[in-house]
Amino acid sequence: MKAFQYLSGLFLEIHIPRETITNTISKLRKCEDDASSFVQFLQERKSASYVEYLNVGVDEETCVLNSAVWSAKDSTHLVQRYGEIAFWDLTHNSTRYDYNLSSFTVIDSEGCSRAVRFSLCLFETAENCKILVLSWHEAFGVHIPQVIYTDGDEAMYAAIVSMPYSDEITHLICTFHLFDMNMKKRVQPFLTSANGTSSWPLFRKGISICREAQSATELQRL
Repeated sequence: MKAFQYLSGLFLEIHIPRETITNTISKLRKCEDDASSFVQFLQERKSASYVEYLNVGVDEETCVLNSAVWSAKDSTHLVQRYGEIAFWDLTHNSTRYDYNLSSFTVIDSEGCSRAVRFSLCLFETAENCKILVLSWHEAFGVHIPQVIYTDGDEAMYAAIVSMPYSDEITHLICTFHLFDMNMKKRVQPFLTSANGTSSWPLFRKGISICREAQSATELQRL
């Protein structure tokens, strides 16, 4: 429950760097509270004005929690000031109930990540992704990000295209997912010999130079 308290804005004065979000996701995997107590907690936080926005979706036939979308107290202020660029991360099977934790973050003037929107979805589908991005429009109005970074999930891309004013949004792939995760999985095995030697570190260094190069001169250093 403390992990949910953190995400729901109990500690509003604390900036949320990337490693903190990662640690919180780890805590969520160990969460022992069921869906009803979680929703009740969010509703209490909203009543106390710690949660600014809350939208809970429940299947009427099975009474199963399909999704919960929420944001902390000062999210609208953060989006208005720093919402031109947003980072959207969707983590598969974040809890022991196999719900997917999704987060939108922006970068403030101090270079700190500030979480502005969270959701738990039972299924990682294009429809649920659309619910999340449309809730952004519902909560923040015309403050639509000009740029959204995601991983390569096609459902996330389809959801972004469905957003109001989507023609004004530039969708980019996060370099961490593209290079560090994707290439490590797909390229590193081919750069490792049978005796264990690997040219992966040198290859990764070269990719990093290419990624960060600002001119042709910098690229020639390879």
